[in-house]
Order: sequence, then structure tokens, then C-alpha cells
Amino acid sequence: MSEVPMGSRDDVLTGGGTGGVTSSPMAFPIPAEELGTVSIVPNGSFEAGSYQTFVLTYVAGKFGIDDSGSMRVCFRFASDQTRPQFEDPKGPNYTTIEASNNAVLTYHYDPKGNVRPWDRTLYIKVVRGFLREGDKITITFGDRSGGSPGMRLQTFCEDSYEFHTLIDPIATYCY
Repeated sequence: MSEVPMGSRDDVLTGGGTGGVTSSPMAFPIPAEELGTVSIVPNGSFEAGSYQTFVLTYVAGKFGIDDSGSMRVCFRFASDQTRPQFEDPKGPNYTTIEASNNAVLTYHYDPKGNVRPWDRTLYIKVVRGFLREGDKITITFGDRSGGSPGMRLQTFCEDSYEFHTLIDPIATYCY
């Protein structure tokens, strides 16, 4: 067996020449273009503090998402935007999440679920089933179908507001 430098991709795959297999996550991330695509509608300008509905759609890329794989939608900590809630369809900020292939998802909101400045995090995990390339996860922030007024936006103006989306398709917790 030829020697490989420690910390190289081959080191991860071969166990570093120690005769064992490493259990650490893959050190080299999957290229972004193979993770899939994210879109959100509507986009444009919105009145600060108003109630709106946004539909974020993730279309799985080359690897899909394995059982136990996950995604995060992160928001900047410097915001007074309200947090999503999942229990009261008539209440403000009601959020729904579904997989196009009926994979079972668990999800929760964690105000410290990622690193700054993107620490306000909606975490979604595939717990039964998996997503193939082309399958979708649809998140409706401010879903009005059950009577919710929508999602209240932050009360101050900025040039842009991002739904920073991270994907872990192979359940390594490397986003």
C-alpha cells in the first residue's frame, strides 16, 4: 500500500495507513452543485413588521438525503423576526414542512442551533425513508391555510433578508 499524507482525502478513505478504518466524518464536503437547489417565493420588497407567507422548496441533488440526513434553514441573530411555530394553525408564524415522497421528517426551531451570525435555526431531519434526487422538501413559513395571519417579518429595514440553507445529505453533521 502506498503512503498517503495525513489529512488527505485518501487518508479518510483508507484509515491513514493504521490498518483500521476511521470513524470521523468525510473531511471534504460534497460540491455545492451536487447538493440540490433551493428556491423561495415570493421574493422582493416587503413592509417591515408585516405578515407574509414564504414557501421555501429544496430539491434534492445527486445524493438525495439519506435516512438521518438533515437540513438547516438559518437566520441571522440580529433580527426581531418571530420564530416559526408548528402547533397552532391559526396562530402567527405557523410553519408546515413536508416531503414530496412522504418521507417522515422531524423538525424543531433552535435559537442557538448554528454558528453566528446564522444561529437562529430551523432543523429538519429525515427519520424514516429517504429522499432521492429530485424529491422535494417544502417549508411554508406563515402557512395561512389553517387561519394563521402569516409570518411576522422583522420590524426594521435591511437591503436583504436571507433564508440561509444548509444540507447534510449523508448524515455526517457536516454542512
